[in-house]
Amino acid sequence: MLVKKIKDSIYKLDLNDESLVTIDESGKSIAYFATEANIAIDRKVIEELKKTSKILGKRDIRICLHNSRDSSLHSMINLIYKKEKHVPHKHIEKSECYHMIEGQMKITTFDEKGKIVDVCILDRNDTFVFRIGKDTFHTTIPETELVIFHETRPGPFPPNGDSVYIN
Repeated sequence: MLVKKIKDSIYKLDLNDESLVTIDESGKSIAYFATEANIAIDRKVIEELKKTSKILGKRDIRICLHNSRDSSLHSMINLIYKKEKHVPHKHIEKSECYHMIEGQMKITTFDEKGKIVDVCILDRNDTFVFRIGKDTFHTTIPETELVIFHETRPGPFPPNGDSVYIN
């Protein structure tokens, strides 16, 4: 299969190109892991992500721009649907950053007892980036049928996850 290079060491991601992605179905959502270090994402990839998700019955799906769960930086393009339930959680030692690509998403932060502290609405035309500090209970809830966003956070991802939930 022809690998699409933009420059000598930059690859344009193609979800159907097995030389550029591996698929992992063991997590909460299907994950496409990039096999190359220097990957570019364009609108065509986002449209292919939406199409693939619909074919799979509107499943949440993500593209991992890192190549394994053990990577020190996790950079993901996430597609999630409004129908999914998202439980408040926190990561004790890790912060996260969300950058909206499509749709609108509500991020709510909570105190230790589950009381709402703050709400931020993200969309690509207004407030489009939000960073959540470590040890902060939060939830992400799509306000549109689906949302697509870029998420970054430190790795690695432990086998049993790293989320703590409000009791």
